[in-house]
Amino acid sequence: MVNGHGGNVDVLRQVSDVCEHEGMPIFVHHLTVPGGAAHAGPTETSLVLPFDPARVRRRSSTSCRDWVRTAFGP
Repeated sequence: MVNGHGGNVDVLRQVSDVCEHEGMPIFVHHLTVPGGAAHAGPTETSLVLPFDPARVRRRSSTSCRDWVRTAFGP
């Protein structure tokens, strides 16, 4: 299972424990971006933009290049 939301860590740990107890162990991977910003910030926006640009509200954003620089450095 892949988790992209920090708030889900505890509940997914519990789910994993229950599944293991019931004989169906699962692996949970928590995605992180070192130095990443909060929701809808430069990090998430730069990751979503190439795959689904229609979901990005460009009128309230800077350029993609600026997002990438902010999220990942020059």
